[in-house]
Amino acid sequence: MDDAPSEPATANGAGPVWQKKDAKWVWLLITKLVLAGLVVVFMVSATEATNRIQVHYGYTKPYFMTYFCTSFLIFIGLGQTAAFIITSLMHKKKITRDLFQQSTFKTHSLLKVVMLAPLFSVFWFLANYLFSYGVGKTNSASALSIEQLATVLVFIGSVIFLKERVTDLKLLSTTICVVGVVLIACADELVTDSVAPTAISQSLEGDLLVIGSTVATAAYMISYARLLSGVCLLPAVNTFLGLIGLSNILLFWPGLLIWDATGWETFEFPSGEVLGLLILSALLQLGYNYTLNVGIVIASPLYMRIATICALPVSFLVDTLLFDVPFNWLRITGAGVVSIGFVLFATIAERMLVPWPWLSSQAKANLVPWPCNICPNHRPDSSESEPPINDVDGSTRLLS
Repeated sequence: MDDAPSEPATANGAGPVWQKKDAKWVWLLITKLVLAGLVVVFMVSATEATNRIQVHYGYTKPYFMTYFCTSFLIFIGLGQTAAFIITSLMHKKKITRDLFQQSTFKTHSLLKVVMLAPLFSVFWFLANYLFSYGVGKTNSASALSIEQLATVLVFIGSVIFLKERVTDLKLLSTTICVVGVVLIACADELVTDSVAPTAISQSLEGDLLVIGSTVATAAYMISYARLLSGVCLLPAVNTFLGLIGLSNILLFWPGLLIWDATGWETFEFPSGEVLGLLILSALLQLGYNYTLNVGIVIASPLYMRIATICALPVSFLVDTLLFDVPFNWLRITGAGVVSIGFVLFATIAERMLVPWPWLSSQAKANLVPWPCNICPNHRPDSSESEPPINDVDGSTRLLS
């Protein structure tokens, strides 16, 4: 029986039924949505924990907190190394560098990956630290609005460096999400009074720091997807994140001494409840970093970037239900706009519309007016053995 019939199979003439490929695409869609959901949950939870540390306990040490939390990435690498050693011993294989490379990066040079890890560590550290430091010098409206520059940069970088196709719906859904964030930012703080010149200068400094954060974020996501393109193995992701954590520990500890000596940030190791919350925040950020990086490889940088935007309406909901933040119709509207943009992007703009069996071929054609090259009903040539799909680097590969 042909795996890819031009028309879906029918049962007793009752209509289309599930095919094997349909289940594959459903699972792929579910996997991407689960990753997006986990990113949002971890991001919102980590943000609430960090905010409590800084606001409730007054522990405002953005450099140390960024260093401490990012260093937890090394535990992923240690876990992967332990799993590799145990697996090798169980199968009575000699533990060598070549065996480790074959079990992780395969065709990628392990030496090249090790040498690139410090660069990615710099991108990730700057993305987090500059944003945390910049928010303290500007208002939340400016920070949230400017931070969306990262979405635009990821979109442009995906087209230029990853060769992603530009579609009207992808551009529209990305724009809708950015507009929703701007509405939320405007609801958070409306500037009505004149501002002193010193405050204007400080706000400008904060805006520039946030812009630097967006550039580092985009550079990290695009470079990460390009480096690991074609390597969809979790061991590769685990190993590389561990190397980033190790690089963070080795590269940025002198900054603690320099910041303390210059008075920019006095070093003070936390204790008691603050330390407990900081460890909790680090674990939540570890979950966020892991699911985000896995999503970049499985989905795309732009998809995961859109997913992080959805943290804003979820955060708004948490603040309203748990912290008695008053309702604001502008924020509600912005949250709704962001949600619509994500749904549009995740289901249609990503060309992941599943060929639901209860829809006729004509209905599917009306829903997807362009060749999606995914499901048998929209593939130009139904005689092909497998439908091509876009890889993270823009190339095509066959569904296995």
